[in-house]
Amino acid sequence: MENLFIPETSRTPAVRLDYQNGKLEFSGHRCMPETALIFFAPVNDWVGKYIKTTSNKTTEIVFNLQYYNTSSSKSFIDIFKALEKLVIDGKQVILKWFYDEEDEDMEQNADDMKDSLRYIKVEKFTNPQNGE
Repeated sequence: MENLFIPETSRTPAVRLDYQNGKLEFSGHRCMPETALIFFAPVNDWVGKYIKTTSNKTTEIVFNLQYYNTSSSKSFIDIFKALEKLVIDGKQVILKWFYDEEDEDMEQNADDMKDSLRYIKVEKFTNPQNGE
């Protein structure tokens, strides 16, 4: 299975989906695509195939955004909930949620995501401050 890379734009994050290493990364300033269904379609297709074929014992999701809109939030929840199937099958999925230390909204979003996911372990990390 091929890896998937979607470059960052002014409205969407970089998406790096690495099949061999079991790593899914969403990073950038914001996620507010014109149409979330269109932006996330290749990601959803890739994740569906990954779930069916991966032999990785651990899957790591790296989430490092400064902002995402409501439609993107639903898309992320759908992706993460789909990945919970791996845990049910005896594998481990870890969501590493990065946020700026002063960004209480993104920290709260991490807590909300943790409450929404039954099987995925959510770990929170603060991004280093500029100049440190």
